Order: sequence, then C-alpha cells, then structure tokens
Amino acid sequence: MPREADDSKGTSTPRRPGDPTDVTRTDESGGSTEPDTDEAAQKSGMSVLGQLGIDLTELAAGLTVTLDGELWEAELRRIKEILERRERHSAVLVGPNGVGKRALVLTLAREISQGRVPRRLLGRRIIELPFHRVLASVSEAGDFEKIVFTALREATVREDVILFLNGITSFMGVTAVGAGSGPFNASYLLEMGCHQPGLYLLGSTTPELYREVAHSLPWCESLFQRVDVREPGRETTVEILRDAARGLEEFHGVRVNDGAVEAAVDLSDEYIRERVLPGKALDLLDRAASKSATAVAGTDVVPLVDVEQVTDALADWTGIPSDKLSGAGHAQLAGLEEGLRRRIRGQDGCIKKLADVIRVTKLNLNAVPARPDGVFLFVGPSGVGKTELALALAEELYGSESRLLVFNMARYAADDGLPRLVGMKLGDVNYEGELTTAVAQHPHSVIVFEHIERTHIDVAVMLTQMFRDGHIIDGHGTRLPLSNSTIIMTSNSENIVPARDDDGTVGFGAVNHNKSERYLQQAKDAIEEFFPPEFMDGIDEVLLFDPLTDEALREIVKIHLKDIDERLANRSISLEVADDAVAKIVEKGASREYGARNLGRTVEGLLLKPLARFLVANPDARRVAARVVEGDVEVVALNGGQQC
Repeated sequence: MPREADDSKGTSTPRRPGDPTDVTRTDESGGSTEPDTDEAAQKSGMSVLGQLGIDLTELAAGLTVTLDGELWEAELRRIKEILERRERHSAVLVGPNGVGKRALVLTLAREISQGRVPRRLLGRRIIELPFHRVLASVSEAGDFEKIVFTALREATVREDVILFLNGITSFMGVTAVGAGSGPFNASYLLEMGCHQPGLYLLGSTTPELYREVAHSLPWCESLFQRVDVREPGRETTVEILRDAARGLEEFHGVRVNDGAVEAAVDLSDEYIRERVLPGKALDLLDRAASKSATAVAGTDVVPLVDVEQVTDALADWTGIPSDKLSGAGHAQLAGLEEGLRRRIRGQDGCIKKLADVIRVTKLNLNAVPARPDGVFLFVGPSGVGKTELALALAEELYGSESRLLVFNMARYAADDGLPRLVGMKLGDVNYEGELTTAVAQHPHSVIVFEHIERTHIDVAVMLTQMFRDGHIIDGHGTRLPLSNSTIIMTSNSENIVPARDDDGTVGFGAVNHNKSERYLQQAKDAIEEFFPPEFMDGIDEVLLFDPLTDEALREIVKIHLKDIDERLANRSISLEVADDAVAKIVEKGASREYGARNLGRTVEGLLLKPLARFLVANPDARRVAARVVEGDVEVVALNGGQQC
C-alpha cells in the first residue's frame, strides 16, 4: 500500500470530525494514536468497512433461498484456489450483468461460515464495499481516494476480511470513453494494494468493462486472477428460480407455481435476449409477482402467479400483446407463413425464406444469439409487396404495425447522414440520433431501411458493423442491443438491375416462368456486383421478389375487398363483387411503374365511391353487388340473389 504520512507527526491532510476515513482514536491526553489493528478502529466506531460495508457472510446466513454451491462448482473452486495462494490472492469475477456474480460471492460466504473452505479461509468474513455508498460519503476533493485507501488498509491489516468490490471497474475510473477518465479513480491504490500479502480481494465486472480497463491498465491482468462466470443453462436456471420463488412468495404475499417459474425462464430467454439468465428470468418473475400482489391490494386474497401472470408481465415489459406472447414458441413459429400469406400474395418463396430465418433465431439455434432476429435485403420492382411484407411481419411478431420503424436512406445520403442516424456532432450542429432514439424506445421492432442503394458510405460501414455485432452505439457511447429487432433493407431492382431484354412486363402482368427466372438471376448477379462483399456477409437472406402475375393482383384486390366486407358487416350489409369487377380494378389500378401500390386507391375510386352513393340513395339495402356495366363498375341491389 502507499506509504502514509509519519504517524508520530500526524497526517498531512486535516480530517473533519466524523470523517469516515479517519480510523485513528484519541488518547486521554488529546493526542492521536494509530490503532495496532482494525479492532481498535471498530471500537471507536470509525471503521470504514464497519460504516459503509455490507457483511455478506451475515447476509448469506439470513437468506431464505438456497445458495447451492453445485450451481457454480467450477467457479467456486477457482476462487478458493486463488484466495488460498501464498500471495496475490485477488480475483475478479467477469460475466454479463444478471449472470449471478454477487450470488456466487454470497454462496462463497455461506460456505465459509459452514467451514467448507480451505484452512486459510476459515473464520473470514466477506465484506462488500458498495460504490454508491462511497460516493455518498464524498463531500470534497480527495475524499474518494481517502475512503478507498482506508478500506484497503483495514482489509489488509485485519485477518478476518475478504474485501468485495462489486463493479470494481467503477473504482478504477472506467467510463464509456475509456479507463481512467472518470471523476473518481483509485486504480493506483488498487494496484499497490494487490501487492500486499495481507489483502484478500474479490471484484466483479462485465467482459466489456474488463477488456477496457485491461487495455488501459495492463497491470490488471497480472495482479487480478480472472474468473469467468458463465450463463447457466435452462435447467440450472429453473432450479435457481424455484429457490428464488420462495423469497418472492414471502416478500409479495403471493403463491408461485412451477409453471410460472418455467415460463419466466423460457419467455425471458425468448424475448429479452439482450440480457442473460438467471437475472432476466428472476426480474420477470418479480414483475409478475408484484403485478399480482398489486391487483389484490387491500384484500385478504393470496393470488396465484402462474403462466398467465408471467405472460402479462412480459407484455407490459416489451409492449408486445399477450396473445402474441402466449402463442410464442413452436405454435406461433409454425404458423408464421400462414399469417404472412393472409396479407401478401405472389411472394410465397420470399415468405418461406423469411420465416425459416426467423425460426432459427427465435429458437436460439444461430451461432451468434446477440444478432438481430434476421437481417434481410428485399429486392424487387415497385409495388410487389416489399413494404407490405415488412408491415405484416411487424404485426405477426410484435402485434402491431406501429412496431415498424422506417428510414428512407435517400434522406441520409449526404455527409450528415451518419450523425443524423446515431446522434453525433457535425460542425456546430448536435444531432439527436433518429435511429438510436427509435431503437431505444422500441427495441422489439422491425427496422426498415428503404432505398438502401442510396445510402452514404459511412452509413453503410455502420450498418455492416451493426449486422455483425448485433448492437449500435449512439453518440454518447451508449450501447443499444438489436437482438430483439428484425432488420430489413429494401431496394428497387430497377436501380441496380440492368434493363430487361424481354417484353418489359416488370412488376405486374403475365410473366411466364422462364422470364421470371431470368429476371431473378439478373437481379442476383447485379446485387452481388453492386454491394461490397463485407456488406453482403452480414445479411442472412436476400429475398428477390417476383413480378406480380394477374392472378396475384386479383388476390391482392380480394384482400382489400375482405376489409370492406368486415366494415360493411358492422352495418349488416353484404357485398358481392363479380369477377369482371375485380378484373376491371386490376386493369385500372396496376401499372408497370407502381405495380400493385395503387390498387387500394383504385378500389376506393371504382368501388367505394359508387357504393357510398348507392347506400345514400338506398338506406335500407342489405345485399348489394358490384359488376361491370358498359365498361364501368356499378353497384346494384340484390333481392333473394336476383338483381333489382
């Protein structure tokens, strides 16, 4: 440890009365003497660990949940071996937030109290020094370093303490922009302390923060012995939650059945993929228990927390309707194509490929679970269903078309494109970050980048990294995960595919099989030439949309008619549309330039407007029909199936 000022002359820095860093005591003559051990400091009531620390050994003994050492058998053995070493017995537990690092230390504390540890660890107590408590005790410059120094000194001179710094990198000044840049930095004290043979130290942090601090402070890897804490599997997590459920029952005054425990594990693993087990499952179960307890507040009822309550809690958490969540799993995934085909016609091949990728990621079968649910490139002529398929996917996966986030990349083609998307300063302008803000507010969404071929090169590089890493970093350094999102890029094939050498029926009309295959091959070749290989490597599937046939166009018109039928049914009116009327709508509404995009508007012009005029003139009509009369669509009344 760093040398202190000469004790016989007093410290060089004056201390205020009641300063928690002051571990000296006053003798009868008013002089100051240094205690021989921390026991004297404790008697004076001025011990930093006594005032700010948490005795995890005592806490573990009073917990109602079972701390099963078998769950972390390898990690516990590694920690005991490090603490048993002759020197440099400092370990840092590295794992993502929520994986159970503090629970692992609590388990070790219980094993120490039960005597199930090596001889040198018997009788020791694990004392946690919370970073927030230290900060709360800081009132002027230098207080932070004094408190950390005194705590390290106490832990060193005492023979019964193992000091635990949860979030140890916070004590080392780590921020999003690098190590040593924070307002409080005691890294040099930790470095010196780790050389002291009397200091037994445990720390914990995340892999990202550990990499950052190890890069900036190389001594960490030699003085800290790293212990990786892995995410437990499903069965282990279920056992952990079964134990935790007893504590939740007592705290909330509820009953938790086994179905709720398993649902919390499975649903959190499915929909909260930016976090890890068991933390996210425990958080979900706690939310469900709290929701159930609140619902019966003021009564003597003891509510039961089951699968339904867990599903409702997850719906509140994610914003996805409960009926979508309760149908999650194999049943919903199996019916994904059917749900998409209810809105999309003529693109069965694209729908199948899309659903296949989604199933792989939803079942966590892909190699990188942190990546989005899927990254797709939709290529095809205008009006063939690219945007409509994205809308349908948002409704199927997340329960609402409002979960579709659309960004027209033509708006981001200039040099300010990247700052506008992620939030950066360009010149004198501070951009908020349109993409990052939307992702932060709606993590469970379908993100669409329209006209991707027009994007700026800087944006393309950012997207390439985003596809690979599964997250985006905003201008403030905040990491936003995309593991719950689906990313779709769309491109008009006419912008990248050479002019066709057939009859030019692109996007609509009768296209025979050979011409369609030739078009798709032309598009595929052009895409590979247009986009760089590293960009294409991040895409899960390129979907080449077929030009729409006359049959597909008629089916699209019938989808619009079905919506009209549902609205008329509320007024007890039925509508029959003849085939010739459907054909007339296709003839007037489909075009080479816009494909089927204007069919909805054409239905309104050719059918809804004359229908409205007819209903105003015939308010008692209940059965009506639309047919072509002298080249125009007319609406007539039906009586017993006969025209009137």
